[in-house]
Amino acid sequence: MTIPELIANVLGAIYRQLYADRPHDFFRDKKALTGAITRYGYECHQRGWEFDVRFLLQELMKAVGACKKAKVNGWLPLYLEGVIDQHIREHAEELSAENKSMNGLTRRALSKVPRPVERDGAGLTPTEALALLYRDIKRQSKAPKATKLRQKELF
Repeated sequence: MTIPELIANVLGAIYRQLYADRPHDFFRDKKALTGAITRYGYECHQRGWEFDVRFLLQELMKAVGACKKAKVNGWLPLYLEGVIDQHIREHAEELSAENKSMNGLTRRALSKVPRPVERDGAGLTPTEALALLYRDIKRQSKAPKATKLRQKELF
């Protein structure tokens, strides 16, 4: 499984479980939901943890399940980010132990899997790829928007 497949699977679960009756809202929130999903990789990468894609999928599905149980009334992408942050804080010791247990066969297997190439040519782990996507999504959302004056000048 690749990172795009991971994101598609989690987005599909979110759509089926939380947005089934309001598809228009899902497509409006899709980019923000993707940012919330990739936040898991960003937070793990900040802590120096590396996980394989299947483990990341399991953990993200737990977060989606928590959102479903909570019956969120607010904006779901923001709530999902909060759930992910809370999950990482509450399970930091377990996640750290899981990271350490990935030594040996799993790390060797990950090293043999072809990975996407970063801009400078170095390979990325699944956690690094999610972290990079998260930073790119957040950077795009903070980009300055054209003012009305600029828009008038263009047309």
